[in-house]
Amino acid sequence: MVYYGALSRGCQQCRQRKVKCDQRKPACLRCEKAKTKCPGFRNLGDVMFRDESRRIIAKAKLEYGQSKPPDATINLPVCVPCPSTMPRTITPPIREQAVSFFFAKYVWDGPPFTPGYSGWLADTYRQNTPNCAMRATIEAAGMAGLSNVYYAPHVAAQSRAQYGRALAALKQTLNDPVTSIADTTLNTVLLMGLFEFVTFDSWDRKRAWAAHIDGANALVQLRGQAQFQSERGNQLFSQVCSQISPWNSAKQLYACMQHDLAAPEAIVQIADELKAASEQAKEYQDRPRHMRNICFRFLHLRSAIRSREITDPESIFQAAAQLDRDLEVWRKKQLEPAFSYITIPTAAATVDSDCTDTRSNMVFLGRRHIYVNPWTAQTWSNWRTMRILTNQIIIYHHGDKQQQGQTANAVTAAARLVHHLCDEICVSVSSFENGPRTVCLIWPL
Repeated sequence: MVYYGALSRGCQQCRQRKVKCDQRKPACLRCEKAKTKCPGFRNLGDVMFRDESRRIIAKAKLEYGQSKPPDATINLPVCVPCPSTMPRTITPPIREQAVSFFFAKYVWDGPPFTPGYSGWLADTYRQNTPNCAMRATIEAAGMAGLSNVYYAPHVAAQSRAQYGRALAALKQTLNDPVTSIADTTLNTVLLMGLFEFVTFDSWDRKRAWAAHIDGANALVQLRGQAQFQSERGNQLFSQVCSQISPWNSAKQLYACMQHDLAAPEAIVQIADELKAASEQAKEYQDRPRHMRNICFRFLHLRSAIRSREITDPESIFQAAAQLDRDLEVWRKKQLEPAFSYITIPTAAATVDSDCTDTRSNMVFLGRRHIYVNPWTAQTWSNWRTMRILTNQIIIYHHGDKQQQGQTANAVTAAARLVHHLCDEICVSVSSFENGPRTVCLIWPL
């Protein structure tokens, strides 16, 4: 990216004359006084990003040519093409490759989504116009993923440009009171969060990423109870909640953690109302404590520690210890086959090895986990992450250092448990290989 200075918002005629434009619509004042037709104003989103690939390549070739000695020669073997009747491979456009990559790596029909989610998303993509916010966001996220996998900076530049078009289209959608509460609008905001997640290269970008999560929360409040009248609305709400709770995803958990914020009160309230009205409410109530509720309590505790609402080390220690006990109770209750997993040793690795290349190329400490499905693997990975963070609070806030006995033993056990859970997260990596949930490993690791 090269900075060319601030972009002018004036009309084309004022820019050519290099005079200040008042940007009045539909025609500026200077064009009106000159009795000429105002050409209008350009969309800054289309010119904000520039592809500098050709200029950089030309510059590099020029510098290389000047630095090479005049008598230097490079002898290359002469390649004679062999006659063949096979046609040349036709490379599909980058946009089509990006869409295919997106649906292959970031979309699935497994739990917690319904079997028709990927089909609905594909149909929505095909039906929407090229300037639609959802369509542009899907293409931008796919391009970003391709650029990461194949290290293609020029594709990354195209993804940024497409993302700018998606933001402009979303702004127009949000200005309409009808389209602003549509299912496609909420899903677009969630996908924009995915784009920021995929392109997350430094913590400087955390605010832009967290802003989309905040936007999704605002849309959920705006949609109200009417969103629960359809299966799609319930599913989208679950996606928003899953970005707060590690039950399905740890993304917004970390968004709140980076700012030490509590879970949005409106989301907690709506989640409680949905659970109470759900036919499966009794199933959740039968469990000692649902992990989503534990997550909400954990976020509240971290927020209270930062705001100094709680300062007593003993109170913090006891609150964190209770969270850890609830997480342990949750683990013991997950005995049904849908949540069980087994650990198998691998003959190609030893217990002392750090990482050994085997059939999956992702074996850690000579062990592998076998889960029923990727969603179960992600649930357990997020549970381990949640418990690691809880035990870190226990270690850092263990009360009076002069106290001995149970407190000291609890701190020692917490440190040992953190080390064990870190190993378990690394062992579970092989269960995410080449699947659409691989991106979910970024935060736990």
